Amino acid sequence: MEFMNVVRMQIKPGRFEEWRALMAANFAAAKHMGGVPGMIEIRHVQYGEDKVCVVGRWESKAAFAKARPMLVANLDKFRHVLVPSDAGDTDPIGGEVIFSTV
Repeated sequence: MEFMNVVRMQIKPGRFEEWRALMAANFAAAKHMGGVPGMIEIRHVQYGEDKVCVVGRWESKAAFAKARPMLVANLDKFRHVLVPSDAGDTDPIGGEVIFSTV
């Protein structure tokens, strides 16, 4: 069953372009290795001056779980530009898709 993860994050003031460059490098590295196994797509949505919501679409919950170490290693590359919250550096949720228009 298809799985989605959603992660909210806030970028430290004045560091958005640095974060953007780090994301571009991460996307280039993923593209170079043929993509992230099990990931169907990912979208980054800016919903405030320094706020971003990442939405990932996965083949299954198992595929997402298998990719988690890679995702955490990726997060470690830009964690220093994030504003920590009560939930940590990011505010993640995820679950299986129960309705879809696709």
